[in-house]
Amino acid sequence: MDSLTMVKKEVGILLYSIDLWLIFVCTVAFFLFLLAFEGGFRFGRAIRTKVDETAKTWISTIDAAILGILALLLGFTFSMLLSRFDLRKQLVIEEADAIGTAYLRAQLLPEPYMTGNI
Repeated sequence: MDSLTMVKKEVGILLYSIDLWLIFVCTVAFFLFLLAFEGGFRFGRAIRTKVDETAKTWISTIDAAILGILALLLGFTFSMLLSRFDLRKQLVIEEADAIGTAYLRAQLLPEPYMTGNI
């Protein structure tokens, strides 16, 4: 059995093991989301002309504040990610150095022991 046949078999098992009710619920939820999105869009277009200018300035101020908080959150996330990446890189370098040191020390063993260890 080649690998393509095995992959097709695994995908078939995966697709047939999913419950039909789960597919139905996910599909209905997706279409309800689209319906709510379209309804909100149409409601916003209908009420746009009725909103006065002060409300629009408050909304744009709140919008800018939310985007600023989101940018701050994104900056903290990248900062934490960078520190974890640097730590992981340092640990990989230390492990590679330890493996190299063990290899070099194994070469110092006498001949019957050295060939079995390297």
